[in-house]
Amino acid sequence: MKKKRIFIGMMAGMGRVNRCLPIALMLRDMGHEVAFTIWGNAGAAMEQAGFQAIPIPPIPGPKVQTFDPDFANFHHFLAMMGYADPVYMKNELESRLSATADFKPDLVLTDSSLSAAFIARKLGIPLVSIHQSCSLPGGMPFNPDAAANLAEGGKSGGDDEGDGQEDGKEGSKEGGKESGEGNVVGNEVTAALNETLALHGMGRSDGVLSFLAGDLAIIPSIPEFDPVDPQALSIPLEYVGPVVWRDASAEGLPSSWLERERGLAGRRRVFVYTSRLVEWGVESGGHIFREVVNALGHTSTEILIATGFNPLEGVQGDIPPNVTFAAYVSGVMAAERSDLLIHHGGHGSCMTTLLTGTPSLMIPTWAEREFNARQLQDIGGGCMIRPSEVTGQRLADIVESMLSGGALEQAQKLRDDIAARHYGGAERAAALIHGLL
Repeated sequence: MKKKRIFIGMMAGMGRVNRCLPIALMLRDMGHEVAFTIWGNAGAAMEQAGFQAIPIPPIPGPKVQTFDPDFANFHHFLAMMGYADPVYMKNELESRLSATADFKPDLVLTDSSLSAAFIARKLGIPLVSIHQSCSLPGGMPFNPDAAANLAEGGKSGGDDEGDGQEDGKEGSKEGGKESGEGNVVGNEVTAALNETLALHGMGRSDGVLSFLAGDLAIIPSIPEFDPVDPQALSIPLEYVGPVVWRDASAEGLPSSWLERERGLAGRRRVFVYTSRLVEWGVESGGHIFREVVNALGHTSTEILIATGFNPLEGVQGDIPPNVTFAAYVSGVMAAERSDLLIHHGGHGSCMTTLLTGTPSLMIPTWAEREFNARQLQDIGGGCMIRPSEVTGQRLADIVESMLSGGALEQAQKLRDDIAARHYGGAERAAALIHGLL
């Protein structure tokens, strides 16, 4: 087959790179050319792997961009990001379309990127989507109570189990039935999207979730963690199991962690991933950093803290001798060598623990992460504690309980059970994408 060009559009965050990069590597090995865009600094890993970064053109910001950590669902999240503003929606979609014009993609892979989906639909080329439960019709809302309140109030956001009705009228369902039982009036995000689609002579969308879904939906997870009702979709849906970038670099890892495997080290090890310390002007991973140092600093437990390419800013005080800090470390390598992973509840961190058999202590810093944390806790992968409930002593007590109470053995059993299903991971995802070219 002639080499094809594949464009990957990601919204933001290391979690999206973590699951898209392994697929991109597989596609490149098949002979295809891959380019990408992503907000923020997480794309550094993609560039280091040799993939072309297409610059994101600067555009004026949206009229309103207010962050609420307890957002209800994916629609509510998009509205917070500014996509309910029709002018901002138009400017972003059109600027990204222009930026990718020279690349001339033959297929688009979107991970929560509306602009990537728009590019594929405008060019009339295949669109493959990477999803969590929350971003598909038939999936689950991050926060069921908040989603119910939005539905009752008829506010923007929709029901994450579906986009629902718009303007009180039932839309067509070319992307599958989205709304389930609760229809929602006044879906500003879908309305803003449809304004731009109309300007380009494109067909009206009955919902953002179906617009993102494309021709094939891939979930880099397992059904009990990311449940989706397949009857809500009219396109193929496939679970490929946990997909996480296995960076073989030893950058940031203490030499003692490289020399001995967990269980043979003589000292207990805890890997901590905070992600960004401050998000949307609100302390996020910084809280995890501070409480871990307070609870576990100056103990016999070896602590490795990583922030995922994010600088150590806004965190004061000396780092104790048993604590090592790294802006970046291979998450898989660190998790494989640790007895416990403390993290923010990000999807990528949860998938890492399922692949490595490492128990999770999750301190979720916003709604999507709390959803993930609840799901992982429910299937036996760890324990969740809300940030407001974290104190140094309580954190220390939970860590001690997990380290001495069989959590590692339980996580390893869960890992082995999932591995026995032979989902196929990134290799299977790349094969599915290749089949559309």
